[in-house]
Amino acid sequence: MATTVSEAQARVQAIFRDRMEVEVPSSDTDLFESGLVDSLTFVELLVHLEEEFGRRISLDELELEDLRSIDRIARVMSRNGSGPPP
Repeated sequence: MATTVSEAQARVQAIFRDRMEVEVPSSDTDLFESGLVDSLTFVELLVHLEEEFGRRISLDELELEDLRSIDRIARVMSRNGSGPPP
């Protein structure tokens, strides 16, 4: 069953809040520029996303831009594949 963007957004917000204990001010906050995500928390985020959405995230197919905000992550995770948009 496909996940809508709004469903994915809620699930990603829950990952930050409940699993990573990170309070993200808004869904369009740049996670890297704000310092909320660094190289270590980035790896942790990927693991949680794979667990939550039940699929492998291929770093070869993703751009860092796809993971800059909760909104962008939700768009990626709501698609059937794990790659970037066409």
